[in-house]
Order: sequence, then C-alpha cells, then structure tokens
Amino acid sequence: MRVQRHNMQCHGAAMTKALVKVVTILSFIFMTVSAQAGAINYDEVSDRQLKALYDSLDYELNNKDRYIKAHEQTIDLLKKTLREGTHDIREEYDINRRLYDKYKKFQVDSALSYSVRNVAIGHELGDMDKVHLANLQIAYLNSLNNRFLEGKAILDSIPLSELNRDLLLEYYSTGYWFYSSYAVASGDNSYYLEANRSRDEAMRYLDPASFEYRFNLSFKYIYSPDLSKAKPYLDSLLETCSPGSPEEAFVCGIYAIYYAKLGQEKECKYMYLRSAIADIRSATRENESIQILAVKEYENNNLNLAFKYAQAAIEDAAAGGINMHAIRRYKLNTLLSAAFRDEQQRSHTLMQRNLVTACLMLIVLIGLLAYVLRQKRKISDIRKLLEETNRELLHYNEQLNANNEELSESNKVKEFYISEFFELCFNYISEIERLETSVKKMTKTRNYNDLAKLLSSMSVNREYNAMYQHFDTVFLALYPTFIIEVNKLLRPEEWFPETKTLNRELRVYALMRLGFRDADQIAKFLCCAVTTIYCYRSRMRNKAIDRDTFEDNVMGISSGKGASLEA
Repeated sequence: MRVQRHNMQCHGAAMTKALVKVVTILSFIFMTVSAQAGAINYDEVSDRQLKALYDSLDYELNNKDRYIKAHEQTIDLLKKTLREGTHDIREEYDINRRLYDKYKKFQVDSALSYSVRNVAIGHELGDMDKVHLANLQIAYLNSLNNRFLEGKAILDSIPLSELNRDLLLEYYSTGYWFYSSYAVASGDNSYYLEANRSRDEAMRYLDPASFEYRFNLSFKYIYSPDLSKAKPYLDSLLETCSPGSPEEAFVCGIYAIYYAKLGQEKECKYMYLRSAIADIRSATRENESIQILAVKEYENNNLNLAFKYAQAAIEDAAAGGINMHAIRRYKLNTLLSAAFRDEQQRSHTLMQRNLVTACLMLIVLIGLLAYVLRQKRKISDIRKLLEETNRELLHYNEQLNANNEELSESNKVKEFYISEFFELCFNYISEIERLETSVKKMTKTRNYNDLAKLLSSMSVNREYNAMYQHFDTVFLALYPTFIIEVNKLLRPEEWFPETKTLNRELRVYALMRLGFRDADQIAKFLCCAVTTIYCYRSRMRNKAIDRDTFEDNVMGISSGKGASLEA
C-alpha cells in the first residue's frame, strides 16, 4: 500500500508540474493574441499579467536549448546546400549572405567568416556592390565585438559616390548601429549625434509605410520632446510583429524605453520581459533586454532572478562570441559577485543559527542529565565535554578569522589591480587619442614627413618593455618581499639580487602567483614560446632547496597583510 501511495504521489506531482507548464504557455499565448487584437492596455499592466510573463521567461530560459537546436538545424541545411550542391560563385555569395543573416546575432565569428568570403567573391566577380555590402556586414559585426577601429576604417573606406540607393540605406543603417554601440562602449555621448545623423540619412531611403521607417521614427520620437507621438507607431508596429520574432524583440525593447521615460516601471518591465522572451525564441544571443532585467532585479533586491538573468546573458554572449560593452559587463559581473556574496552570507548565518541551536540543545541535555543523575562524575564528564566543545569552537573561530584575513587580502589585491588596469587602459586610450589627433592633423595638412617620423618613432618593443616595467612595479607593490621570499626557497648560490624589477624567471612565477597557471597565457604575456616557459620553470625548480614543493611554496607567498596595498 505504501508503494502504491508513493507512486500515486509521484504521478500526481509530475502531472502538477506538467499542468503548470501548460498553463504558463497558454497564458503567454493568450496575452500575445489579446495584445495583437487590442485587448490589452499596455498603459495599465496588471500584476497577474506581469507574473505570467515572469513565469513564461523562466520556462523559456529552462528550455532555450530547443530554440538553439532548431536554429542550428536551419543553419546546417544551408551549409549542406553550400557544401553538396553545384553552384557558381554568385549562388555561393547568396548562400553566404543567408548564413550571415542566421549567424550575425547567434555566432559572430562564423558570420564574419562568410562575409569575408563574400568580399573575395565580389572582387573575383568584379562587382563592387557585392564587395561594399559584405564590407558593411563586417563593419556591423565589428561593432558587436567592440572592434571599433576596424569598423570605422571600413566605413571610412567606402566611397559613397559608388553606392546605389539600397547600399546607401545599408551604409547609413550600419553607421547608426556602429556609432550607437561606440557611444555606449566609450561613454562619449558625442557619438550619439553621429548615430542620429546616420539614422536620419537612412530614413531618407526608406518607404514611409515600411516597418523599418516607422520603427526608426518611433525611436526618434522617444528621444525628442514629442514623446507622446511615439506610442501610435509602437502600437501599430507591435500589431504587425509575429510572436517570438526578432521584430517583436526590437519593438518591445523600444516600447520599454518609452515607458521608462514616462516613469511607468511596471509597464517598462512588461515590455522588457516580452522582448527577452522573443530573443530566446528567435535564438538571438545579442540579448540586451535580459541584461537590463538582470540589473533591474538586482536593484529591487531580487537576487535569485538577477543572478539567473545575468548568468543567462553572460552565457549567451560567450557562446555567440559577442563582447558586451565594458560598462554593462562590469555591472553584470558586479551583480553576480554581489549575489554570490549574499548567498554566502545567508549560508553563514544559517550555519551560525544551527550551531547555536545545537549548542543550546546540548546544554539542555547536559542539564537534564545532571538534574536526573546528580552525580559528580557525570558533572565532571559534562564539564570536560563543554571544555572540549569550547576548544573546538575556538579552533573553528581561528580558522574563520584566518579565512577572513585571506579573503580581505584577496579583495584588496583585486581592487588594486582593477584600479591599475583602468588607469593603464585610460593612459593607452589617451595615447591613442593623441596619436589619432596628430595623424589626422598631419594627414589633413599633407605633412607626410612628420607623419613618417611619427610612425618610425613608434616601437612595439618599447611598449612591451614599459608594460613589463609597469607590471614589475605594481606586482612588487603588492608583494614587496616576493624576491626575498623566493630566495629563501633557493640555494644561497642561486639567490637573485633584490632590485625593483623582475627578470623573466621571476616574472613567470609572479604571474603564477597572480593565478595564471596556463603556460600558454604566460607565454603570450611574455612574448615567448611555451617551451621557454617550461624551461624557466624547470630551471627554477633545479635551483630550489626542495624541488618538489617549490612552486606550491611560491604560491603561498603573502602580500604583507595588505600594508603595501593601502600604501
């Protein structure tokens, strides 16, 4: 009977889960159809409608692999057609272009390879229209990968006088996405002006009745004093979108910005949720909506949802080879770290409560035994037990204090390196900006002699040496006794002089102390072969007093309890 009851309970639980999934899917379909029929007033979204969309997004995130597989099957069919069929290069160009469309927001590197191939085909055919179109596709992909210098070079290299109407539309549309991404990545709002100019130019070549024209017009109104004019266009655009399509994701994302401008947070979330669901269903990995939702949930202290959304966004970006902009990537990483830290804190608090509860129960039990038995021997045993427990607690407390000190030191190292990294990046950006200004000025004035001198004065080796010197300075600031501690592990005749710089052997172990255990990464940083790294490591172990434990002892070198970090 128990087995039958258990089987019935399991069967009932399974039916309940299945019923919940069906209700969730049907509720979302119902809302989508109702919205297209004009039944939903987006200005007054109810809590029930919002909850249904949260449930739908959760379901789609748990089952997004099926959309990925379906998209990959479509791509595989196109690849099979390209691989097995007999085509001339014009047909190959068209198939490559279709593959680019499938890959551009799914896997950037693959899309790039087909566009590069189409550039070669265009040159082979002597058809510059095909060459320009493929180059514009490459410029767009560069904006997704934060390769803005390469993308800008491509846009500047295309002569507008050679472009027909369709290519001019493509050129200005690409310019809009490129400069918008550039503005977000660089934090320079002046690029938004260039993006808006490109958008306005693109609209000149669009049919006013087309989806693209109305979409751009609504977006233009959102960032203008005439905000209310955007809503009729957004409503009509949403009515024409198929559920789960990229177009629905675009329109809902813009609609969310509209509601954010009005301060209607619930309606804003509603639209971002619909946009994120459409991104998943259309296998789009360039999913800005779920990134924004992750930040919003974190700001509302919904850490579990924030962690789940941020993790999904980062996984998609990694799988698609899409480099998120530095600001948004920093926010998501901060979000994940905070969520993990809060989860650790909750676990630690729960452990403390359980420990206190266990101690209280033990004390009560000991008291009851003492009360019942009233024997000195039992009381003595109980006291010994309490003393042992206290010693264990003191031992655990010491371990916790040691762990906290290690975590504090690790956090200071991380904060120090982050600040140094941003300072170094800022210096390089400033240097590049200075060089860019000089080159533009010399080019504009046709001062080619000075330009040649400027180029000849640039030295990659000098920059590497400066970078290594900077690395040595920062590392020795973090670990001021590093050379001394390494010398203690070596035979006296092999000691290194205590200088303010590191040689290559010490630099290898400095990188290992910072967590770089992969020889390939160390070799790339030091501009040498992997075999050279292994040679350095073998040579250092041969110099060590204890060859077998040398590297583990190096990894245990302390940064001096954070004194040098604060300095």
